[in-house]
Amino acid sequence: MAPKKAEKKVQKAFGKAAKAEKEKMKRKNITLKYKLEIINRIERGEKQKDIIASTGLAGSTIYTIFQNKEKIKRSAETLLGGDKLSKVSRSRHAILERMELLLLQWIEDQNLNCIPLSTMQIQEKALSLFEGLKKKMLEEGDETVKEVEFAASRGWFDRFRQRVFLHTLRLSGETPSADAESVTIFPDQLLEGGYDARQVFNMDETGLFWKRMPSRTFISQREKRVPGPKPSKDRLTLLLGGNLNGDIKLKPLLVYHSENPRAMRGMLKSALPVIWRSNRKAWVTQDVFMDYIRSYFSPFVEKYCRENNLPNKALLVIDNAPGHPAGTIHYADNVEVVFLPQRTTSLLQPMDQGIIATFKAYYLENLMRHLVSESESGKSLLDVWKDFNIKVALRFIAEAWDRIKPETMNAVWSKLCPSHSRGLPGLKPEELQSKIQKEIVKLAEEAGFKDVDEEDVAEVLTSHNEELRTEELVELEKARKSEEDKEELEEVTEVKEIDVEMLREIFNLEKQLNDKIANYDDDIERSIHIRKLIKQTLNPYHVLYEKKLQHLQQSSMLRYFQSGKRERKVEEENARKESTKKIRKLSEASSDTAHSGTPEPSTSGLQNISVSVVVYKSESESECDAEDSKMIQSLAKDSDDPFNELPPYFLHHSPSKSPE
Repeated sequence: MAPKKAEKKVQKAFGKAAKAEKEKMKRKNITLKYKLEIINRIERGEKQKDIIASTGLAGSTIYTIFQNKEKIKRSAETLLGGDKLSKVSRSRHAILERMELLLLQWIEDQNLNCIPLSTMQIQEKALSLFEGLKKKMLEEGDETVKEVEFAASRGWFDRFRQRVFLHTLRLSGETPSADAESVTIFPDQLLEGGYDARQVFNMDETGLFWKRMPSRTFISQREKRVPGPKPSKDRLTLLLGGNLNGDIKLKPLLVYHSENPRAMRGMLKSALPVIWRSNRKAWVTQDVFMDYIRSYFSPFVEKYCRENNLPNKALLVIDNAPGHPAGTIHYADNVEVVFLPQRTTSLLQPMDQGIIATFKAYYLENLMRHLVSESESGKSLLDVWKDFNIKVALRFIAEAWDRIKPETMNAVWSKLCPSHSRGLPGLKPEELQSKIQKEIVKLAEEAGFKDVDEEDVAEVLTSHNEELRTEELVELEKARKSEEDKEELEEVTEVKEIDVEMLREIFNLEKQLNDKIANYDDDIERSIHIRKLIKQTLNPYHVLYEKKLQHLQQSSMLRYFQSGKRERKVEEENARKESTKKIRKLSEASSDTAHSGTPEPSTSGLQNISVSVVVYKSESESECDAEDSKMIQSLAKDSDDPFNELPPYFLHHSPSKSPE
């Protein structure tokens, strides 16, 4: 049924039902999910009277829902895929939906950075977002927003909180601040379960603006002048963690807003230095967090405990972030979860005691060193910056995480478990960060950023926790949608794989490097040691090369045998054709003799030819059936023209296959 006809039919049916209503019905709140369900029932062809009877809604109401089905479906897609804002009482203006979507993103950002919020702060932010959006939409020519009013009342806040399920929202004043007693008692409670220091873990999320430079660089200043989405606002979220003993740094969880960014096409996700996940907001949601625990952390704990002769169990200490399911949720059989007391995160959480800050400092240092190195090769800084993408950023993330030392990983537990923290023999985390910042300033000067100082570096490092403004949130959302559209249009690229030729090129460079070291370094003992380290470092490539070479040899042998088999088939076919020619010639000769009245020749030659063909077949592949052989010889003896009676396969079927 055509869409227009269907709508007319629905309008007619529900219009009659609406006219028949005599009583004024009480207004009902209808959720967005319920509206979608009604639309689906109508589109499936369900009878109108059945829908009215089951829902208890007026016919006019149902018709209005169906008439606005496209708008309702778009709203469902806009509101976080229909997941979060699942309770929308009735259709509202798009500006309110957009405002709440941006507000929710802002709240999640604050929670991610462990910033407590008050009801008043949320109401003020909502009003600010609304006014900013209204102004922008009026400038774009949308006159419908003129009549829309919004007061950010307490009633609105309560309904909003219920709609988006912000049950774990941190609101200042709702829970008492943690006192000194809570801070001192909690560490003792941690080790009551008989856990070894190697079995106690902590994890924490942090945002990272992966393409952000200090504000006094001309790159940042140029970005501010260019309209459109800002690369410096492109943020990913990382989950970093390790154990109390300090010997374990967990593989980071990285959440980005795109599953397959253009720079990552063809890369094998399982081979990345992080566990890659994606969602539209680049947040560690509860589903993402639970997947990380069950698919990575729990199996890792089992393997680690087995290798260290420990019981298969771990104690995971985390905060009450929205992405962490409540304590009643079963995380994994070998993982016990303990939540930090309210408002003690900044005081106790190990990852917040210097690990995350040091990691970000190392990341910026890696980025600045990259700019210096690439610009020395002849590229302009702007070209280097343009080529810097999420794939390169992944390498810097892995290198920064790798540079965090075991003693630092242990030292940050000093407030939570002081009895198990060995302290740092060298610099404290804050001293280490200061040292890294000085190195960043030095590299910035080498790159040509003369105005960058330590204050500027400290500012960009702390800016990863900043709050995005309304217009920035809007621009970021547009950029994400544009990226998603491009991804859908682009073809899927095959996964790249290093081959034998690439490995040979690497080994050639290895040889050149070893030769240079041997020729230039007069300290023979040192040069031998360095070359040994190079060999050890590249050993995985040599192992991979041997495996690939072995695979190629096996493939070559297989092709050789397959080629030989084809050649034998050709030889057999040629032999069969030659035998057939001889038989036909003998047949023609026999026929000529019979017509000329001469005595019939002996058939012994024919028998020999027939038998020779059969024997050739039996030697090349398999023996002919005895009955077939007898039949051929019998025909050769008894028939005046035996070749008209021979089985068809004998003359036409390839001898490489057995007769049916």
